[in-house]
Amino acid sequence: MQPMTAPMTKWIKSSYCSDNACVEVAEDGNYIVVRDGKNRTGSTIRVSKDDWRGFLAGVVDSHRVR
Repeated sequence: MQPMTAPMTKWIKSSYCSDNACVEVAEDGNYIVVRDGKNRTGSTIRVSKDDWRGFLAGVVDSHRVR
C-alpha cells in the first residue's frame, strides 16, 4: 500500500453502494487509488491504470454468461 501523493479531487463509488459499505476509487496521475468507503482516512491501494483496466476486464469476463 502506498500513500496518495496528491489530494484526490473526486472519489467515485459504485452505484450499488449502500451505507458507504463499498470501495471508492479516484485518479491520481497515471494511477488509480482505491479506499474503503467506511474508513476514508485509512490506507489506500494504488495501482497503474493498465493494471486497473486488466482487473476490470477480468471482473466483467467472470460474469459473462457462458
